[in-house]
Amino acid sequence: MCYDADAPKVCATRTILGRRPHDCYECGARIAAGMPHELTKGLWDGCWAQFRVCASCVSLRDVVTEHERAAACGGYEATPPFGEVWTAALEAGVVSAWPREEES
Repeated sequence: MCYDADAPKVCATRTILGRRPHDCYECGARIAAGMPHELTKGLWDGCWAQFRVCASCVSLRDVVTEHERAAACGGYEATPPFGEVWTAALEAGVVSAWPREEES
């Protein structure tokens, strides 16, 4: 499944150590202060936004992206949009359950 979300007009991504706790945009898990995570800031559809993603979800997104590239999706279309990594992983068969369901 190639993703048809528009690419951002401006975007910067970096791995940082948070000075305070944050929640992962993908799975909702708490990212503790001092833990490395990905911070992406950009301009999508005329609106500025930022997304913090834990290391586990960054790794999962990479696996899903490689799965999509193997299915002939290329460029930005191979990467699931922010907030859809777990849905994409479930649809691709990369994981069998949401992280919150596995904890129950």
